[in-house]
Amino acid sequence: MDEKRIEENLNRLKELIPVNHQLKESLKKRFKRNRWKKIGVAIIAAAAILLMVFSFGIKNLQDNLITKVNAEELKIINQISFISLGNINAGKIAEYNGTIYIPLYDKGIYKYDNKGFKKIIDKTSGEVGISLDGTKLVFTTRTSDGKNAIYIKDLKTGKETKIIESKDRDTYYSDPGFSPDGNKVIYTEQIIVPRETHGFEVKESNINAIDLKSLKVTKLADGSCGSFVKTEDAIVFERDNKIIYKNLKDGSEKIIDEGKNPSVSPNGYYIAYEKYEPQKEKVEDMNVTVSMNNIWIADAASFTTKKQVTLNVPKRIPPEVLKEKIQNYVTSSLYTYYWPVWSSDSKSIFVLKNLNEDIRGNTMQLMKIELSREELTPEEVVKKFLQAIIVRDEDFARVLMKNPPTIMTVSSPHPVAYEILGSGTEDGKPYVDASLTYGYIMNGYCSVINHVTICLLIAMAI
Repeated sequence: MDEKRIEENLNRLKELIPVNHQLKESLKKRFKRNRWKKIGVAIIAAAAILLMVFSFGIKNLQDNLITKVNAEELKIINQISFISLGNINAGKIAEYNGTIYIPLYDKGIYKYDNKGFKKIIDKTSGEVGISLDGTKLVFTTRTSDGKNAIYIKDLKTGKETKIIESKDRDTYYSDPGFSPDGNKVIYTEQIIVPRETHGFEVKESNINAIDLKSLKVTKLADGSCGSFVKTEDAIVFERDNKIIYKNLKDGSEKIIDEGKNPSVSPNGYYIAYEKYEPQKEKVEDMNVTVSMNNIWIADAASFTTKKQVTLNVPKRIPPEVLKEKIQNYVTSSLYTYYWPVWSSDSKSIFVLKNLNEDIRGNTMQLMKIELSREELTPEEVVKKFLQAIIVRDEDFARVLMKNPPTIMTVSSPHPVAYEILGSGTEDGKPYVDASLTYGYIMNGYCSVINHVTICLLIAMAI
């Protein structure tokens, strides 16, 4: 870890935060107080909430249903990375009414709710889906003889039923999901063949649907990662790194955007997907190309608008690379976002987030992005920003800052608590006064410091 570079970034952060000396003098005998001024109230904000709040309140999430609007009109009202999976390799999850089902490739499928983790399926799997009524799971697994199969588990009775098994070891099943009426399962079937030199290649990739009563299999399209669209006789899927909408009545197809691993919201309004875009920047005298990975959403029927809902940053350039003074350098983003999946109420997106520069001991986390038509108030913006800083969700905290530094949360003393003291309007701009408590938490002991007052400009960036 480059301590010198971190210190330089922290110093730049301090330069972005002008001190309100008048407020400091009037309040210094009490707590540390932070003054936050928000710019652009009409634009959207995102931040994180405390892990403890989510863990104990998982079944008490607000129930403000999203009315059908264009994707660009949806506002990000919250983000949180709430489960750390470390180096464990997790796959595509499913969620229903606050309960999350997580496949861990070598360990089985686990249920996570406000009671914690519980293993519910011993079979190993890379993906799991859930019916719209929350009564059944569908998952892929490898059989004892090396073939592939798809199972359905009844969550009420616990019964597991195999609905299809591959004819040979070269046929792979993935991405299973239920139709809106629960009568069919959509899945990807791929034929894998070895290359002449080394490795494997996909010879054929089909999106199929199996009728759960007759067990008849129907091919729907060439591609992968298919989902049915509720109220429409249509599917959304991926082919050649493009998100495609197909009308099953007339067979017509429309490209929505570039991307992969699409997921259609249960209400049929929106599509979430991964997207990689090249980003070019100049670092000293070096031309840097970043393969930037983010999560986007798009309209599922009107195809009118698209919206980026994560804010990734480039991966840190190693000091030895900077010393070499090479002309061109290619790198990746700091985080990689995998497998966006909608919540059962269509208000949130769950995403696996991998830290590509493992400086804090956490490799993969599960992140939640909440969406709404409503805007956050200035006080809510400040609350969520402070909470994001406290839980070190710096990729979300950056969204609320104008020209944020690359590193924000690696610091000691580090914020450990806050209190909102009041709010109002000054010179036509809303403000919020808050106290922020710091703690030395990187040492073998913890101490708290007070009497710091700062003023931070907040830009609503997404």
